[in-house]
Amino acid sequence: MTLFRPAQAILVGLGLIVWAVIAFARPANADEAHMRMYHATADQDDWMRSLTRPDTKTSCCNLSDCSPTDADWRDGQWWAVIRGSWTPIPPGKVVKSPLSIDGEAWVCAGQTVVFCFIPPLNSY
Repeated sequence: MTLFRPAQAILVGLGLIVWAVIAFARPANADEAHMRMYHATADQDDWMRSLTRPDTKTSCCNLSDCSPTDADWRDGQWWAVIRGSWTPIPPGKVVKSPLSIDGEAWVCAGQTVVFCFIPPLNSY
């Protein structure tokens, strides 16, 4: 029975090491994590990075603020679902080029501000 306990301890130790490697493993860089988390393909990632805010000419995209959304044209203004609520999109936030990469509407937004809105393709 004395030999069995060290073998158990070794197995438990190896299991903890494997768990720690899996639990704390990080991608080589943030760009890889961003692409896997938010954009399925390299083309989508390149497209996302090409977006600029119409009002400031700076990037629309941060690592986690752009996503596909439902959108509707109401009374001369775009509305989009942001964090579960229909929200009016200020006209100065609508990106007209490049067009949506997949035909769907996209929104880049913080907690309380819309950075960019990309209309669905069938809107123009």
